[in-house]
Parts: sequence; C-alpha cells; structure tokens
Amino acid sequence: MRLLYVIPGLGGGGGAERSLAAMAPVWAEGHDVHIVTFSDRRGLSGALRDAGATLHELGAVSTPRLLRSLVHIARTTRPDLIHTTLFHADVAGRLTAAITGTVVSSSLVNVNYGAAQRTTPGQSPHTLRGARLVDAASAQVVSRFHALSTHVADEMAPLLHVDRSLIDVIPRGRDGAALGRRNESRRAAVRERLGLPADAPVVGLAARHEWQKGVDRFVDALPALVGTLPDVHVIMAGRDGALSAEIRRRLPEAMPASQLLDLGPRDDVADLMCAADVWCVPSRWEGLGSILVEAMALGYRPSHPTSHRYASSPARRRGFAWWIPATRGSWLRRSPAPPAPRRRATRQGGPRSVRSASRPGSRRGRSPSAWSSSSNGRPRGRGRVSGWRR
Repeated sequence: MRLLYVIPGLGGGGGAERSLAAMAPVWAEGHDVHIVTFSDRRGLSGALRDAGATLHELGAVSTPRLLRSLVHIARTTRPDLIHTTLFHADVAGRLTAAITGTVVSSSLVNVNYGAAQRTTPGQSPHTLRGARLVDAASAQVVSRFHALSTHVADEMAPLLHVDRSLIDVIPRGRDGAALGRRNESRRAAVRERLGLPADAPVVGLAARHEWQKGVDRFVDALPALVGTLPDVHVIMAGRDGALSAEIRRRLPEAMPASQLLDLGPRDDVADLMCAADVWCVPSRWEGLGSILVEAMALGYRPSHPTSHRYASSPARRRGFAWWIPATRGSWLRRSPAPPAPRRRATRQGGPRSVRSASRPGSRRGRSPSAWSSSSNGRPRGRGRVSGWRR
C-alpha cells in the first residue's frame, strides 16, 4: 500500500509524532510511506527517513500554498490512502483527498471543541466555533476515523456531525523494551548526569507550556511543596508555548533556582522519569495521555487525580488507578499508596506492549496528577510520597 501521511511536524516530543515513529517496523513489510510536514520541527526526520519513509518537508508555509503542494504531491505519488493528524493537517489533507479523489482517514487525538476548551484564556468563542465548522465540513469526506480513546470518539462524533460507527478506537501504546527498565543503577546514572543529589526527593513533569497541559497549576503547587520538603528538586521538560513567559516569570517566586532544572524539549523523558520519585501529569484534559502510558510502563502507579474529568482509559481500567479527591497542592506533599494493580501496564517487547499498555475503558475518567513508586515499581509506605525515604 502507498500511504501519504500528513502531519504538521516531526519534533519528537508529541504523542502523534512518536506514535508515527513507532510504526516504522511495519513499513518493512512492503508499504510505501510518504510523510508531508509543514513546520520547522524535524527532530524525527532522520530516523523516519532511515526507516524507509519518503519525506516531503515543506517548511512553514501558508494554508493556500500547503494545499497546492499537497495536491501536487498526491497527484505525483498517487497514494492508496491519505491519513491526517491534527487540525491544519486534517483540513488540508481532506481537501486534497476531495480534489484528487483519494480515500482519506483522520486521527482524532483530543476533544477539541468541548466545555474545557472554551475555558482556554484568550480563546475567542467565535474562532473556536469557526474552527469546528471547518473541521466538521471537511470531515464529511473522511472514510474512517481513528480515535485514541472511547471518550474522544463519543465526544467528537456529534461535534463533527459524523456517525459514531465510522470511528475506530485504537489507543496508543509504548514499547516497554524501548523505554527500558526503571532501576537503581539507571536512577543513579541519570541523577549524576543531571547534577541531582543522590538522596534528594525529586518531582518531574514533561509537558508543553499550554493551557491544556496545566503546567501553571504545577507551578502553583510548588511553594507548598518546598515548604514541606525544603530539599526537594524539580525537573521540568517540554516545549515552549503560549504560557512560557508567565511560567518562567513565576518560577523564581515558586522555588529556589538551585533546586529547579528547566530543561526545555527533551528526547530522554524515560530517563528523566527514572531519576524522579514522583511524576506529575496536571493536564486539564487529554485525549489519552501518552505520558500516562509511559509512566505505568516504567513502574509508576497513579496516586492522585485532579478534579478535572478526562478519559484516562489505561489508568482507570481494572485496578490501574485509585481515584480520590485532590485539593490544592497537598497531592504533591502526601500520597497514600495505591492498591497493587491487577496487571502490568506493559509487557516487554513489540506490539504486545502496545496492546497491553493502551486499552479503551470507561469514558468517565479523571486525570492522574501525580505518580509515585519505588525504583522497582512497587508502591511504598502509606501516608508519604513514595520513594522519598529509602
């Protein structure tokens, strides 16, 4: 099969880009894969090219030029299928499919037009409504949709005016072998490389500086955390975004600079997780939350949710999570040990780890905010943040 895959960029930090890279072994089965990008984020370009994909990197272009380029590429390569991911790629790719008469499918990775999205600061309701109309109009030419979770599928079907039966739920996963094992030696090595004390409590976070990701809420909790644990160290990783200026303005007031590592974009998040004792995911909403899957794969267990609802299917399903209310910053300071999970988040190796890491579950989930475990993945003592006493 010849596939034309349209995605804004290949920066490597997002779940869509990393999932695309994870499919590279499938291309060796004789598929001809062409990937079109239209931004300057190219972190995974070399790896995808080495895996056998043909890359068409357009750079930052206007929407009319993007559409003209896509039509030209589609007429030249004559793909059997066009697949699109994320809003601008969706609209341009679907229009290209309509013009060239090509079958098109799209990934639904988030709930884009719900109540939570309308609370985003600076978000015009007219802009959001217009984007939804464009998305829904272009969605009418899509043959099948792929959704990351049942929650996303159920919410987006009426918003896009498409039949729910056209949406297949295929959650993302992570290969446990690629992530590696979380153990004492890896923990010590990563801490030494980062300049972190061997025995200090460490809290980590990796997220873009956007309203959705809730990094500002994480910063809000830091003064209370430092007040209780004066020697705590914090790792922050992630791309800049709309809230970067505000976050960096507030960080010096939230905690001492000597105890904070603001690392920016990273491709070694698994190593950072191994160095931390608690990993935080303060998102206001997520389609699935690939970082949750990675945390479970490395032995973390969900400890506290926020009060905000979103579908965290792999964590909620059958014993992965223990759901209790979270108020203010206390969830970072005191973490009751969750019950033992009924199954591992992933198994080592290949496609089985992807299937076992990501299973669709209840649509009425809540989002885990903090994850804690000992270095071997087993929960530690009740009434304190796990792993902070050895």
